[in-house]
Amino acid sequence: MASQNHPESKSAGKLYVVATPIGNIEDISLRALRILKTADFIIAENCSITKKLLGVYQLSKEVCTYRPRGRSKVIEMYLERILSGEFAVIVCDAGTPSVADPGFQLTTKAAEKGIQIEAIPGACVISAALSICGWPSGKYTFTGFPPRSRSDRQQFFQDISAYPRPVVLFESSAYLSSTILSLRKALGCSSQIFLGRDLTKKTELQMRTTLGAEELMVVAKSRGEYVLIIT
Repeated sequence: MASQNHPESKSAGKLYVVATPIGNIEDISLRALRILKTADFIIAENCSITKKLLGVYQLSKEVCTYRPRGRSKVIEMYLERILSGEFAVIVCDAGTPSVADPGFQLTTKAAEKGIQIEAIPGACVISAALSICGWPSGKYTFTGFPPRSRSDRQQFFQDISAYPRPVVLFESSAYLSSTILSLRKALGCSSQIFLGRDLTKKTELQMRTTLGAEELMVVAKSRGEYVLIIT
């Protein structure tokens, strides 16, 4: 008997938005693995990372690169394949595509063309961090990554003081020190912060302190992917 989540015919294609592990390779659902196995092709942020994940679970699939250059032409090519009856999966390196991720460009165009889009939920850095930060988080503001250009960053941190808290944002190690200094200026050194690095990995680090704590600047020198919650 065919699964409810896998169409029986190829008369109409579909795009699956599949969440992948944020760190620990075991944090992937049985449903996600089934969809990855049965899809016609996979659209990946980084082919090598996705192929590594597939290799762990002994899956062999066509993996297509989601290249920044010429992205509009690539998107149209993928959409034509789906419209012709193929089933595609889009994944990012970790977590859910389209959330603080350029995958939204594909899902937006797919929706415009009437393509059926189905979410295959899974591991999420935002919910993982909120669940362990130790603060009430029924309502929060998610801002994604701060902008990289100087003028946009300045406006971003000027605006952040008006956002309902807690505020959740992502940051890479290359910009973390600058972001902490900007947050201090915008929100004050006494504001509380939860900092999580490489959640679910062996290198995971959790810190609960204030924005003015000097230990933050020490941690900021460490490589990794960070989630920050400020309250």
